[in-house]
Amino acid sequence: MPESNKDEFAKLLNRRLDLRGQSGRELARQLQVHPSTVARWRNGETLPENVETIQLLLHLLGVRDREERQAFYDAAGYLVRERAEPGEALPALSSLPQPAAPVLPTKRESARPIGQSLWSSLLALAGLALVAALFLWQIGPNSREASETPPLATSTPGAATLCGESARRAAPPANRFLRTEGVSAYTGQNTDGLVLNDSVRSLAIDSRGLWIGYFPPPAGVGHYDGAAWADCTGGLDFPVTKVNAIVIDGAGWVWAGTESDGVALFDGTAWRQFTTANGLPSAGIFGLTLQKGANGEERVWAATWEGAARFDGDRWSVPYSVHNGTLVNNHIHDIEFDGAGNVWIAYVNQGISQFDGEGGRWIHYKRDGGSIGGDEMRAILVRPAGIGGNEDEPESVWFASGDGGVSRYQQGAWTVYTTSAGLPSLNVINLALDSQGRVWAATEGGDAFFDGSVWQTRTRLPTRAIAFGPVCAACPFDADDVWTGTDGSGVAHSGLPLPEPVIDLLGVALPAVVAPGQPFRPEITVAPRSPYRLKPGDLLAHIDEADDLRFGAWPHLAVTQIVEPGQPFTFTDYDLPFIAPNLSDGETERTFTSAWRLWMDNRYVGPVIPITFTVAAPE
Repeated sequence: MPESNKDEFAKLLNRRLDLRGQSGRELARQLQVHPSTVARWRNGETLPENVETIQLLLHLLGVRDREERQAFYDAAGYLVRERAEPGEALPALSSLPQPAAPVLPTKRESARPIGQSLWSSLLALAGLALVAALFLWQIGPNSREASETPPLATSTPGAATLCGESARRAAPPANRFLRTEGVSAYTGQNTDGLVLNDSVRSLAIDSRGLWIGYFPPPAGVGHYDGAAWADCTGGLDFPVTKVNAIVIDGAGWVWAGTESDGVALFDGTAWRQFTTANGLPSAGIFGLTLQKGANGEERVWAATWEGAARFDGDRWSVPYSVHNGTLVNNHIHDIEFDGAGNVWIAYVNQGISQFDGEGGRWIHYKRDGGSIGGDEMRAILVRPAGIGGNEDEPESVWFASGDGGVSRYQQGAWTVYTTSAGLPSLNVINLALDSQGRVWAATEGGDAFFDGSVWQTRTRLPTRAIAFGPVCAACPFDADDVWTGTDGSGVAHSGLPLPEPVIDLLGVALPAVVAPGQPFRPEITVAPRSPYRLKPGDLLAHIDEADDLRFGAWPHLAVTQIVEPGQPFTFTDYDLPFIAPNLSDGETERTFTSAWRLWMDNRYVGPVIPITFTVAAPE
């Protein structure tokens, strides 16, 4: 076993990154590791955990020279010998077969020589897990005086914890890329149980990472900082279940609203619980809202089963309820405050109430009044004026309903959006606003964003929450990161959709008619538009749900070079062509279509590219 040399590995890595003009953060995104991991490699502090990671690294860095590859292996302390027959090139990793559900192995110290019989040896000895990694990576916060009233958790964590966890566990290197959806899914299975539950109710992101509210069983609040996962509430002496909402205030305190356990609060030192004993009208919390004052002060509000509650520093009070004549129903799902001084209440099944800040009166809206799309309200979002590149755009208030899509209030007028406007479902559960000013909807039928005219569906995963990273260069996640909480697929991630158009499709070349069993090689030519470019790590991916619709071809075709704006690049595969399918008995011809899409910098871009051909029986 060679002796490792961290400094030499760092020198090789930095040289290669400099040659390619590639940043460490970009490489970390492609590897699906935290940026600090790559930074430690570059500083000579640590080495990659296993040989598979190095092999993937070499592919991403475009290291084809065998002597340079060997230098990386030697510096990392791995005995790997890659050999090729005379005149035979080592195969690109992207050309290896893709297993259905591979998982990367844990670190191993044994040497693994790569033999001369390339295809069989690579498959048997390098492991299908390596190939899985390639496909999966691509596609794959203060102090404040504490209230003495609520009971505290039995233990106070050390200062090193982020969320009160007893331990943090490093994230496994694998995730599950859902190529039909264009997201990487982190589930209980592919994180070795670090994702507590595949049903996620709520999400929030700050400079410390992703906060996750789970639906039982198991339940509670979890945290992911891009490198490790934590169960934040698993060791408390009070329950935290069915986490419907998470908000983070300006001091970095994390508030979690639960469906039956009141409000849980992490103040940076310990978790505490607020219930009816602390003034809440009900332990059933459906929404949490931060009200920000003109001078930057904040108040936390809770939408409960018995009215709207406000935290006053020590206890909760109930300013709005049926009992004081302000609400028409106590069962509320959300509360918001707009820039005009209006208070908005979303009822569980009685529509919307608005306190008119100018007129000093309450106005009630219901579906049968013709103004809103549904009565089963779920969430409210205030979209500030002048964002999204349009300084003249007035403020608007958006409402998600479980029975009528999305309703928008702007300058006294209502607009209702349903599936006819592109929403994937009428059952809309949550709303969010991205850094480009676009409104997003989490629905039973997937997530979608409003492009100014219609809703653009991004995924078809049943979605309950959407969160975006902050504008922060040194944070685990930034404004380019989209995280969704799904019902069944855990938490999912991709890059933020880019403003289209991003690429031009220059052409799809293939025979129009082929015989059954005939091999043929489609050529898809694209060119990125300025300011975008293609680079190694980007690819053309097959997106049909049925694998047989790729007709024997690889599930993706890789970009092998830097492609500048306007420069054409052709995707094709000389090793594994399409094979025309056989026709059924009695058929003389049949037309087939295979759907593909460009994956660029951790997201799908551009239109779906159909590859259509006709199979005709010989005469």
